[in-house]
Amino acid sequence: MPHDLAAISPVREPCIGHYQLLQTIGEGTYGVVKLARHIITGVEVAVKVIDRRGAYRPRQEVKTMKRLNHPNIVKLYQVIDTEYTIFLFMEHASRGNLFRYLRRFGRMNEHEAQHMFRQLISAVHYCHQKDIIHRDLKAENVLLDAELNVKLADFGLSSTYVGRKMCTVRGSLPYLAPEVFLSECYDGPGADVWSLGVILYEVVTGKWPFMAVDETGLRRKIMRGEFQLPYFVSFLCKNVVKKILVLDPQKRITLEQLMKDPWVNMGQEEALEPYTELPRDSINPKVVKEMLNLGFEQQKIQEAVTGAKYNSVLATYLILSHNSPKVKHRTIKVRPFPGAESSPDSDGPSLMKDNQPSGQKAEEPATPPASLDFRTATPSPDFRTATPSPALQCGTVESSSMYVTSSKCSGKAPEGIHGENALPSEQPDSVSPTSSLGRGQGCRGLAKRFWKFIVKHVCSKPFAKKHRIKLSKRAQVKPL
Repeated sequence: MPHDLAAISPVREPCIGHYQLLQTIGEGTYGVVKLARHIITGVEVAVKVIDRRGAYRPRQEVKTMKRLNHPNIVKLYQVIDTEYTIFLFMEHASRGNLFRYLRRFGRMNEHEAQHMFRQLISAVHYCHQKDIIHRDLKAENVLLDAELNVKLADFGLSSTYVGRKMCTVRGSLPYLAPEVFLSECYDGPGADVWSLGVILYEVVTGKWPFMAVDETGLRRKIMRGEFQLPYFVSFLCKNVVKKILVLDPQKRITLEQLMKDPWVNMGQEEALEPYTELPRDSINPKVVKEMLNLGFEQQKIQEAVTGAKYNSVLATYLILSHNSPKVKHRTIKVRPFPGAESSPDSDGPSLMKDNQPSGQKAEEPATPPASLDFRTATPSPDFRTATPSPALQCGTVESSSMYVTSSKCSGKAPEGIHGENALPSEQPDSVSPTSSLGRGQGCRGLAKRFWKFIVKHVCSKPFAKKHRIKLSKRAQVKPL
């Protein structure tokens, strides 16, 4: 019996193959993303549920993900194809996407930004080596795991690049390169590099480099290439952004040149090098031994790995390979990540230190906390419709960017996620991206408590009588 989207109910927690579907963790234009549990190993995975009866055809996304094997790209575990629905079971990044992280904790410091950007450069360069252009690089498609490692996701708009130029407009408007808006064809890798520059600017400043009140104004600013970098950005980091956000694609820095940039390699033991992929036919004997203990056959394991069938056998092998802790009682137990429950007043959890143990994992809450407007300090009940804070002027969470998927740039974009296409208003550069509501409230609360203490204990008659202090009539306040 074919699986249907209507049959997926979070109350009954249905099972699809060897997976138990849990709650929904994301919604997109072409489907939903749910959290699922691999029954055999107990590992949580993400499953993208796509309705095949819609206009979207997931063949390109599946074909692309099967070719990719990089530690900073979301790993595809299994594909279950039915009459009406296709299920893509993938690696689960517990910290959510980069946009939501910036919305919650504010901009990253440059050490964290460098860590993230190096991994992102390596992942995109690996895709280009495979002749794959992502074409939708943005903060929402950059996922973070428990240790804040990058996991590049969503290859639905990707395309194969074999030296020919591209003529269709694909991607999200605030991240599109200026040459994409022209009527002529453009170079695919160069457009991806521009999107990386927008992401880097967003990470170190907390906002987009180009902002306007409408799509026409935003397109005009991107075409002019006019942007300003705040004073707190270092000189070397500014140089990286300026080398990327260049209008002329021929003068724009390449990924190979970025790998040798001083800021990208600052403080690192060695310069960033292209990723060397391990042979696909190599089999991990430790993982095979664990699978034999779980009841799998040696021959089927060999056939699944060498043939890349992406069935339940290969899914179990890949899940065990990507989770280093040993399997005990068919459940992989992972120690919690220290500092995962960070205070909202802080700048967010920092990166793992060298002396901390690896393989740790943390769980993010399924629903993000309510957003607050810094000007009114009024809680917003819905995170998706909350007013953007000055820390990140990027509109709404899952629909902050407009999708443009037409052959010519018509100025209109189809409905994005949740049907919201609002652009952020242009904000002056004087707004500090590091503003924190918790800090202001904490200072005011501390001052209020200190004043109450003074009034209660110092400006009271018993205290004055005990210490022989003569109070004026104005200071003779009754104890609270």
